Amino acid sequence: MLEPRQSVGVNVAFCLSPDLLKYVHSLKFLEGPSSDGIELVRSEDGPQLLFRLPLNVEFDNGSFQTVPLEATVIMPCLQLATDTLDFGVCFVGQTCERTVIISNPTGSNSYWQCKQGISLRIFCRPI
Repeated sequence: MLEPRQSVGVNVAFCLSPDLLKYVHSLKFLEGPSSDGIELVRSEDGPQLLFRLPLNVEFDNGSFQTVPLEATVIMPCLQLATDTLDFGVCFVGQTCERTVIISNPTGSNSYWQCKQGISLRIFCRPI
């Protein structure tokens, strides 16, 4: 119970989930905020999610008070040190390796993983 002229601190939190990150991909093509108050903003620091949502506080007597809630989430962004990897001439059966430098220039403390798969297709055409 909160007595008259008293205040209390309340923690409000949200978690950036994989489902929310999938939703962000649908925002890439929108101009301005989505209908639910989430906007993908591009800045010098990388992509950011801007949340502008109402926080509804309900009282025991059934009345509500709406408090504007705003939060900015800095999205992770991985960059490669080079645009292309040049393997030079590779002969059949020869292994060619190159080092790839990956960096995260944003302020987002993120983790990632590399999954190995067959995604390289080589097309040969007669000369």
